Amino acid sequence: MKCGKVLLWLQLLFMYALHVVIWLVVKPMEYELDAKSVEIAFFVLAGIVAFFVIVNGFCAFLSVFKDHPNPTKNTLIVKLAAIPWYAVNFYFWVGLASGFLNPFLLIALPLVIGLGVVLTYFVMLSTSLYSIAYLIRGLKKQMFPFRPVYVPAAIFHFIFCLDVVGALWLRLLLRKEK
Repeated sequence: MKCGKVLLWLQLLFMYALHVVIWLVVKPMEYELDAKSVEIAFFVLAGIVAFFVIVNGFCAFLSVFKDHPNPTKNTLIVKLAAIPWYAVNFYFWVGLASGFLNPFLLIALPLVIGLGVVLTYFVMLSTSLYSIAYLIRGLKKQMFPFRPVYVPAAIFHFIFCLDVVGALWLRLLLRKEK
C-alpha cells in the first residue's frame, strides 16, 4: 500500500499543478509568459494526471489480491486535501461552459458539460478505489464480518460530494475492525 499512498499523493500534487497551469493559460499576458510553453505544460501535466488516474485504478484493482494495511486513513486525507481542487475545478468547467453559451456554439455545450463531469468523475473515482478494494478483500478473506452498513458507505464513494462522507464513514467503520 505504500506504493498506492505515494501514487495518490503524487496524483494530488499534479492535480494542483495542473490548475496552476490552467490559470496561467487563462492569464498569460499578466505574467509575461510564452503562451505556447504554458499550453505545452498544460498538456504534459494533463497527461501526467491521466497517467496517475489510470495507474491508481490499476494498483487498486491489484490490491484486492494482495494483503495491505488499511488504506482508509490515507484515502480520507487525500479526499479532504482535494476539496479545494474540486471547487476550483467546478469553477473552471462552469467558466468553460459559459463560453459556449453563444448561439453558434450552443450545440457543443452538452459535450463540454459531459466532458467535465466524466473527467472529474474519473479523478474522484481513482482516489476511492483503494478503500473499496480493501473492503472487498476484507470481506472476501473474512478479515471482518459483513455488516449492511458497509453497502451505503461503499456506494457513497461513487457519488460526487458524498465520496468524502463515504470515505469518512468507511474509515470509522473499518478502524474498529481487525
